[in-house]
Amino acid sequence: MNPDQVMVEALRRLQPLVPACAAEVAALADRLGEVNAELWALEDEARSTDSDARLASVKRSIDDRNQRRADLVSQIDWALSTAIAAHFADVAPLTCSVGGALDRLTVAALRVRTLLAAGDERAGFALRQLEDLLQAMDADWSDLRAGRRRLPQPGALKRYGAQPEALSETR
Repeated sequence: MNPDQVMVEALRRLQPLVPACAAEVAALADRLGEVNAELWALEDEARSTDSDARLASVKRSIDDRNQRRADLVSQIDWALSTAIAAHFADVAPLTCSVGGALDRLTVAALRVRTLLAAGDERAGFALRQLEDLLQAMDADWSDLRAGRRRLPQPGALKRYGAQPEALSETR
């Protein structure tokens, strides 16, 4: 499988489940892939800089991208929660939200591309992990379509930076 086409394939498989919001989810997933690529590059830079000042700046950028990443996962999950009727059905939820799975997929594709570009012998293992993830997502989405599973509660309740007042007072 071509790691550059894996998101297109995943979204093609998801589309019949959520035709009303497929375009919105695709746009959010594309942005999620971009943010993960930015994070990957920033993390490489953080590991290679000798300047503490530069490291601090890069770490702040990493925190910003991580918050964007969490927000995008949450936006995907909220969009899907209104589109999939089985959300509150009396069945077991999926282990991972669709947004979380798409996030993992973008990172797995980045890993494959990076290892292939470096000629790393682990690229084959990374490709197998990518294929396994796509196959597992396909099985999950089949369970959703059949009503055997439901979406977990949406929302990647993660915050980077300042905490809301109500939470900071209890710490």
